[in-house]
Amino acid sequence: MKDRYNNDCSTHSSKALEYYSAAVNTLLTAQYGTIIRLKASLSEDPKFALAHATLAHTYSMMSLSNEARISLETAIACTVNTSAREKAHINIIAVMINNNADLAFETATRHLKTYPKDAIIAQSVSGAFGLIGFSGRAGREQENLKFMEQLVPHYKNDSWFNSQYAFAISEAGDPERALKIAEAALEADPENADAVHTLAHINYETGNSESGLKALENWRSSYHRDGILHGHLAWHCALWKLEQGDFKRAFEILEEDIHPNISHSPPINMATDFIGFLIRAEMLGASIHSDHWSTASGIIKRLFPEPGLSFVDAHAAIALAKNGEPTRLSRYSSLHSGFAHDLVSNIARAFEAYVDADWQSAINHLSPLLLTHEQLGGSRAQRDLVETVNAHCLIQMNRSDEAFSGKMQRRKKINNRIFGLN
Repeated sequence: MKDRYNNDCSTHSSKALEYYSAAVNTLLTAQYGTIIRLKASLSEDPKFALAHATLAHTYSMMSLSNEARISLETAIACTVNTSAREKAHINIIAVMINNNADLAFETATRHLKTYPKDAIIAQSVSGAFGLIGFSGRAGREQENLKFMEQLVPHYKNDSWFNSQYAFAISEAGDPERALKIAEAALEADPENADAVHTLAHINYETGNSESGLKALENWRSSYHRDGILHGHLAWHCALWKLEQGDFKRAFEILEEDIHPNISHSPPINMATDFIGFLIRAEMLGASIHSDHWSTASGIIKRLFPEPGLSFVDAHAAIALAKNGEPTRLSRYSSLHSGFAHDLVSNIARAFEAYVDADWQSAINHLSPLLLTHEQLGGSRAQRDLVETVNAHCLIQMNRSDEAFSGKMQRRKKINNRIFGLN
């Protein structure tokens, strides 16, 4: 039997394969129901190794480590009569769950040369949070685009692939080219949340905030609250509302869809979206209640007690600085672990200065990051926080003319509007 990408699948049950294929689609396109469909598949064939492995992978994405470990162990135990492709696929999932990113990247890219349509493995390598995205390597946006371009011949007219391909193109600096590809991906599958997310980023990069917000709000009104991108798409809407000066609605969205007490997002989004919103809102003049910063610090302590994931660590430093926790913050200002730990250390030191209104010191720590922050991982829209904070500090020193010139020319138009500059 074969899945939707024509990969061999070792199961005796056509119904199990049907549920599994549906689960793969919802996983790739960030729709709701992956776990439900995988469990349905396993009820038809309890020894379906790929379904157990995909369940482990899905649990791992949600940081449900115990559930992931149990499902992975079951998957491995069921591989006796599986194909070489399936065994290799499950091994890669195991390496990722065990947090060996370098080995996972090496093994996955080698695997995809033989099995280019193993879409779950391709998804794991690509994207803002993938193995390339969190590699800490300079030039990783171009690296991600090159990786996706090699797969283009194998995924013609595939909605998931085109949404991720368009994202890679946009992040590499060509959102206009990416637009038609993303629109085609959404037309092919109007429920593809990944395509909607890519379009949100393209609209952000091109400054189409009003049309982008309208389209996103219309689409997400019917998106399931447990969809993996529900909270993050709300974050995009909330930031656009801040840009428009509608603080009331921005904070309503925060409380309705982004706040950690109600969000069903993966932990990485739950923490960073909340913290990223708060600091942006504060810089634009909103009053942030101390309870919010306490919540932000608490969510870091609960979900990411140890530094090491640099993208999260950068946001953790902001939360700890704003919540007045110098002892915990010092762990980040002298960090020696994580794929971009040197950048995190600079951000932590910048926010030590920021909370004391020592704007020049904050600028001194942030300015080296203006050309290197892609190494933190995440998207351009998320990492633009570095540039926005630097601009805010310059504005506080009455140096508005410097705020969006030179290194930050890409964001000049949008940030001039955000900060009310000429």
